[in-house]
Amino acid sequence: MRGVLLASVFALASLSATQARAADPPPPSPAPLALAPTPGRNWTGFYLGLHAGGAWGRDRWASGDGFLAEAAANGAFPGEGEPTGLLGGGQVGFNQQMGPWVAGVEASASASNLGGYAKCVMSDPAEPSSFACHNTVDSIVTLSGRLGRGWGDFLLYGKAGAARATGSSQMFPTLSTTRYTSRGTRSGWVLGGGLEYPISRTLSGFIEYDHYDFGAPGLTYSGGGQSATVRFNERLDAVRLGVNYHFAGSHGRDASPPLTLPGLLKGWTAEIGARDFADAGRMQFDLMDPVVTAHLNSRLIYSGATGQSLETFFRFENRNGLFLKGYAGQGAQAHGALNDEDFPGATHYSNTHSGLRGGELAYGAIDLGHE
Repeated sequence: MRGVLLASVFALASLSATQARAADPPPPSPAPLALAPTPGRNWTGFYLGLHAGGAWGRDRWASGDGFLAEAAANGAFPGEGEPTGLLGGGQVGFNQQMGPWVAGVEASASASNLGGYAKCVMSDPAEPSSFACHNTVDSIVTLSGRLGRGWGDFLLYGKAGAARATGSSQMFPTLSTTRYTSRGTRSGWVLGGGLEYPISRTLSGFIEYDHYDFGAPGLTYSGGGQSATVRFNERLDAVRLGVNYHFAGSHGRDASPPLTLPGLLKGWTAEIGARDFADAGRMQFDLMDPVVTAHLNSRLIYSGATGQSLETFFRFENRNGLFLKGYAGQGAQAHGALNDEDFPGATHYSNTHSGLRGGELAYGAIDLGHE
C-alpha cells in the first residue's frame, strides 16, 4: 500500500512539472564549457621599463700560455670562483599577440657589480707560489626573442638570445707585486623565462629568471712587460624584478585587480614585492692563552661595518589553504674596519688595521604548505 501511495505521489509531481514546463518558455541553452581561458589583455605594442635584481654564477680559469704556462705546475689551473652581485638597468621591446600567444623581441642593458676571487694558478711544488684571480662584470647587454602565452591577465613567457658582458680580470702572484690585468667584452647567449602581470592599463610588473653562458674566450693578461692568454669560462644566473610601461596600453580591457589570479588560476591570490635592508654592526673576539687562561693572546675587532641588501618575495595562496611562498636576497658590505691586535708578551704589541669592503651576501628560501 505504501509503495502504491509513493508511486502515485511521484506520478502527480511529474505531471505537474510537465504542465508547468509546457506553460513556460524554454530556458536558454547553457554556455559551452571553456577548456582554456580567453586572454584578458592585449599585449601588442611597444614597451619600455626598468629592472633590478641579483646574480650569481661560476668563473673558471682553464689553461694558459706564455709565462702562465711556465708558472703552473704541469699546466694546472684549478681556479674556480663564485661571483655574486647586484644588477639594474632598463629594457625596451615589442610584443605581437596572436590569440593567446604572444611573440616579441627585447633589448636589455644592465649595470652590475658582480665579482669573485679564486686561486687560479698552481706553481711547481719546488717553488711554491700561486696566483689570486679576481674577475668582475660591469655590464650585461642582451638581445632576445620572446614567446609566451596569456592566461587571463597573466603572461607566462620564455626568452632566448645573444648576450654580451663587459668587465675586467686581474691576477696577483703571491711572490711578486706585479699585477696582470685584462679588460674587454665577452659574448655568449641567454636563456630564461618569466611571469608578467598588468598593474594598470599601461603598467605591468614582472619577475624573471635568466641564465647566461659566455663560453670559453681567451683573456689576455698583461703586466710587468709580459703577457699571456688564459681560457676563461663564465656562467651566470640572475633573478630580475621590474616594471614596463606599455605605449599601446589602451588596447584590451582594463586590468584585473592586481592580487587576483584569473582564468586557470581562479581561487588563488598572489603577493609579490621587494624590500631593501640597511644594516650596521660591531663584533669583538678575544683569543685567550690555552695555558695561562687569564692572558690575552690576540683580539679581533670588527667596527663600523655597514651594508645593504635587496630582497624580493612572493606568496601564492589558494582559498583551500594551500600556499607557496619564498624570498631571495643579495647584498654587499659597504664600509668597515678590522683591528687585529696581538699581545705576545712583555712590552710587545702589534695592531694591524684593515679596511672592510667588497663582502657579499646571498640567501633565499621557498616553502610549500597548507594552513
